[in-house]
Amino acid sequence: MFRIFIIFIFLPLLVWAHPMNELEQAYTNKDKDYVPRTQHIDEQGRAKFVNHLILESSPYLLQHAHNPVNWYPFSDEAFNKAKLENKPIFISIGYATCHWCHVMEEESFDDLQVAEFLNQHFISIKVDREIRPDVDATYMNVSQLINGSGGWPLNAVILSDGKAFFAGTYFPKDQLLDILSQIQILWQNEQNKIINQANDIDKVLNKAANNTQGDIDKSIVSKAIKAMLSNFDELEGGFGEAPKFPHESMLLLLIDVHKRHPNDDQLNAITITLDTMASGGFYDTVGGGFHRYSTDNSWLIPHFEKMLYNQAQLSLVYTRAYQLTKNPLYKRIAKQTLDYVLREMQDANGGFFSATDADSEGEEGTFFVWSIQELKRVFNQDEFKHFNHYFDLSSHTDFEGNHVIRFKEINDINEDDYLKIDKLLNKLYDLRIKRLPPLTDNKILLSWNALMVPSLLEAGEIFNEVKYTQAGLALADYLTSFNQDNQFYRVSIDNQLQTIALFEDYAYLANAYLSVFDQTNQQIWLDRTIQLVKDMTQKFWDKTQFGFNM
Repeated sequence: MFRIFIIFIFLPLLVWAHPMNELEQAYTNKDKDYVPRTQHIDEQGRAKFVNHLILESSPYLLQHAHNPVNWYPFSDEAFNKAKLENKPIFISIGYATCHWCHVMEEESFDDLQVAEFLNQHFISIKVDREIRPDVDATYMNVSQLINGSGGWPLNAVILSDGKAFFAGTYFPKDQLLDILSQIQILWQNEQNKIINQANDIDKVLNKAANNTQGDIDKSIVSKAIKAMLSNFDELEGGFGEAPKFPHESMLLLLIDVHKRHPNDDQLNAITITLDTMASGGFYDTVGGGFHRYSTDNSWLIPHFEKMLYNQAQLSLVYTRAYQLTKNPLYKRIAKQTLDYVLREMQDANGGFFSATDADSEGEEGTFFVWSIQELKRVFNQDEFKHFNHYFDLSSHTDFEGNHVIRFKEINDINEDDYLKIDKLLNKLYDLRIKRLPPLTDNKILLSWNALMVPSLLEAGEIFNEVKYTQAGLALADYLTSFNQDNQFYRVSIDNQLQTIALFEDYAYLANAYLSVFDQTNQQIWLDRTIQLVKDMTQKFWDKTQFGFNM
């Protein structure tokens, strides 16, 4: 079990201040392509507001740099200011390609009434969860304890020592103002009660994190498989109810166990899930790659953002499923996913961007969906007839008046059919790339890129495709550059390293290096793996409570 910690450093006599002229200068210094994201623009086209996030490089934080809310990054400056002014901290956590984060930004954080209240009564902090998953996990635990669930945007109200007493997800403007008003009244009149509540929550979370030494249950894998299968959706695949996430680690475990101890229940869970996910909607049949999750049980209507970690893990799932079953569909999906990543998510320096947005032209999914009229303009009459034969254009695939592209029955299609289908899909792709694309979050994350290495290398070996092998080896070489002066960094933005690496960076990178050693048998990669694991253990192993800290 991983334990989570955040180190707060408080220097009570010193508050780092960034005067407004410094923030304005940082705004002025932005290059000509920089576009402030706000409704508050003056007659010269310049943003009326600028806050401390203008000094950051995270695309998500920069999205909020011109909100009238006086945002701070997660920093000593913000926590010290809260302590000196005796104010609670409003902390909002999200990521650049999150649809509901955008909604709350527009409704609340770019709103003058909300900003005035927050600025008067709170210190406000914005966090990019992809850069600081440790901070995100800490307050996600609070939300799950209080509400039984969590999500993004994740909003919490905390003390200047980091302890939380309130947490939730998306709130409409009026509800947010009502919550903030109630908290402000309590803070003014019953501050000790709030502090006691925060301490109580902290005690419960710390108690849950406490571990005792013991032997690993030898039946833990079989128990895990049994629990998974009990939650398996036999009709549509996947585990649990909507919203449905792909749960790649569960699928990889099922595939691994089925290789060792085959049975029909395991195989059904694998194939039904992979077949339905590949049918379209959750999977981008036109451009390749997977969206983040499905809003329904049948993997039809997704939230349309695409995350690098999903592409890395799902391509590996389909590659190993092909190795297991020899089903050509799985080979097709794995290769299309990797081709999408190589074509559309790779930085000029060799790494891969973290994500693309759900929204474009101010609407979710616009880039990915099609009207019947559009399809009839793209295809001639005969082509449209063939397209309608293979794909479901009924009301079932409707998304706000348009259609996601989904096969009617993917298991009825043979290799010869795909030759015709791909000609049709290529026509759509050629037209789609002329549309205004969703935003790309150009962060290059060490951990997520490390996940891509074994995915590329295994695909290269299993499909006998040299381009994937070469891409995997080149990526592994590139990731060695995240080590500067014997210190690994988590993030690269515009080829600039930042943020000290976390446990997951070390763990995924060690696995990536080991996969390169398996591929090349070069001793240097094994040596790098061993050194990484030593460093990881030294930095993150908890000798008292056991397990690794984040």
